[in-house]
Amino acid sequence: MQHKIRINGCSLAGWLFGSSQSKSRGRHLISEASTLAGHKQHWSHQYLCNRQADQPEAPLSHRLHRRLCEFDRGINPVVVLSGNERKKLSSGENLLIRSGDIIELIPGHHFFKYVASLAVGDKNAQKRAFSSTDQREELTPKKLRQRREDKAISSRNSQQNNIAGNSEEAMRHFHVSCDKLPHTFRLLQVQGLPAWANTSCVSIEDVIQGDILVAILSNYMVDIDWLIPACPTLAKIPHVMVIHGEGDGTLEHMKWPAFTVKLPMIGSFNINPSFFKKFDYSDAVVRLVASVPGYHTGTNVRKWGHMKLRTILQECIFNKEFQNAPFVYQFSSLGSLDEKWMAELASSMSSGITEDKKPLGLGEPLIVWPTVEDVRCSLEGYAAGNAVPSPLKNVEKEFLKKYWAKWKASHAGRCRAMPHIKTYTRYSGQELAWFLLTSANLSKAAWGALQKSNSQLMIRSYELGVLFLPSVIQSNGHVFSCTNEYSKKQIGSKENDDVQKAKLVTLNWQGSKSSQSASEVTVLPVPYELPPQRYSSEDVPWSWDRRYNKKDVCGQVWPRRVQLYSSQD
Repeated sequence: MQHKIRINGCSLAGWLFGSSQSKSRGRHLISEASTLAGHKQHWSHQYLCNRQADQPEAPLSHRLHRRLCEFDRGINPVVVLSGNERKKLSSGENLLIRSGDIIELIPGHHFFKYVASLAVGDKNAQKRAFSSTDQREELTPKKLRQRREDKAISSRNSQQNNIAGNSEEAMRHFHVSCDKLPHTFRLLQVQGLPAWANTSCVSIEDVIQGDILVAILSNYMVDIDWLIPACPTLAKIPHVMVIHGEGDGTLEHMKWPAFTVKLPMIGSFNINPSFFKKFDYSDAVVRLVASVPGYHTGTNVRKWGHMKLRTILQECIFNKEFQNAPFVYQFSSLGSLDEKWMAELASSMSSGITEDKKPLGLGEPLIVWPTVEDVRCSLEGYAAGNAVPSPLKNVEKEFLKKYWAKWKASHAGRCRAMPHIKTYTRYSGQELAWFLLTSANLSKAAWGALQKSNSQLMIRSYELGVLFLPSVIQSNGHVFSCTNEYSKKQIGSKENDDVQKAKLVTLNWQGSKSSQSASEVTVLPVPYELPPQRYSSEDVPWSWDRRYNKKDVCGQVWPRRVQLYSSQD
C-alpha cells in the first residue's frame, strides 16, 4: 500500500516506517490528525509503524525524492537524521528531507523513516499521486507565498552544496586506468553500501593477484582463518611470510625473521630489509613517510615521523592559494595529546613555500571524527565503534573541542561506514596541496615528539605512509606491477618524457579537464567532504569505553559482548 504524507501542507508520496522506544511493543497504528509526544501531524492516510526503523516492509528500489517539509505544530522539536547530519527543527523551521531520512519525535524517542516509492522518471505516476491532493487545495495567497519560499530555500541549499563541492554520488564516476594507478589510491569495498559507492574500490583479493612467487604481508592483527578464504590466491603462492605485531609487542618480537627462498632462474637468496634496496624507485611519483621506534638524534631526527614530513614539504613549491590553508587530520585512534604537541605537528605540516619564495604559513587544523550518533546509526551500529577505538580520557579533553569536525561522506556513499582509514591533508576548496595516506594515528607514539630542545625525536611505533604531492611528474615512464600483464610495460621513453606539474583534486572537484591535459589533474578519492563541518553543540565525539543506553540500528546498547574487529551476525 502506498501512503501520502502531509506535514504542514506538503504532500509526500512514499512509505513511512517507524519505531518507538516506549513501553509498547510490536506495531502501532497512528491515525489521521493524531498527536504523539507533543507533535500534531496530519496524514492523508493511516500507516503502520514497525519496531525496526531500518527494516521496511516493501522493497526500496526507487530513486530518492526530495521534498521541503516544515514542522510548526506542537510544543516539542523534531530531529531529522539525513545522511550524516542530525538537525533539530524548532517551530517554523524548514528542512529538505529525502528517502531514507529518519524523523525522530522527542521526547519519547519515536522514530519514523521516509522512503520514496515513486521512480523519478515516472511523471504520470507522480501526477496521479499528487493530483487528488492538489485538486482539493485552493491556491490561496498564503499557499502561493509558501511555495515560493520553498523554492527559494531549495535553491539556496543547492547553491551551498555547489560551493562546498558536494557532488552527489561522485564516487560513481571515479575510474582509474592502469597507467594512472601509481598516481592515486583506491578505497576498500564495504559491504552494505550501494553498488555505486564501491566503484573502483578493491578487496584484498584484488590486491594480491598475478603469478606471484613470494608474498610478504604485514599488519598489526592478522586473522588467518579469514585471510585464506578472502584471498584464495595466497594458498597457491610458493613462499608467504606474514609479519604481525601481536604478541608481547617488544621490538625483539617484531624483528624481521630469516626468510630464504629459491626461485626459478635466480636460485636461493635471502629476503630481508636490505633486499628492497636493490630496486630502482626513481619512477615513483609519491614519497614515503615512515616512523621507527627509538630516540633519534643528529641527522636521524629528520628521517622519521612528522620531521620527515616537514623535511619533504620544505623542498616543495606550492600554489599561492595554499597560503595559510586549513588542514584535516582524520584517523581511527586518538592518543593522549596536549596543545604544545599539536602546535609542533601543525608546524611540520605547514612547511613549504610558494612560487615567490614565501612560506605557506600556519593553517587551522580540524579533526574529522565520528560522533556517537554517527556510530549508533552506522551500518553495524555501536559494534562499528570497535574500528574507532579511542578512550574517553583522550577524547574528551577540553582543548580538543575547537578541532572536532563531522564524518561526512555523502559523495562517496560512506556516511554510515565508520572509518578506519588514516589520512592527513592540506586543502583549498576541492584542490589539495598534498595528501598523506598512512597507518599513523594522531599520537605522539606514531608521529614522534621532539625532546631536549628539539635535538631528539622520540617515536614508539612503526608506521608507514604514502605522500601524494602535486610536484613535477613524468607523464610517460615505467609502470611496475606484480602481474604478467603490466610487469614489463613501458610507456614512452625516459629521454623524451613530457614533464608536467600535477594538480591534486578531490572527487567533488568541479573544474574542467578539457582546458588542460588530463594527465595534469590527479583525482584522489578522499572519502570525507571538504571543507569539514564542525560539530554542533549537541554533537558528542565517539569514545568506545563509555556506556550508551540509546539503542542503535541493530537494537543494541553499548557495551555489548563482541570480539574486536570481527564481523557481527
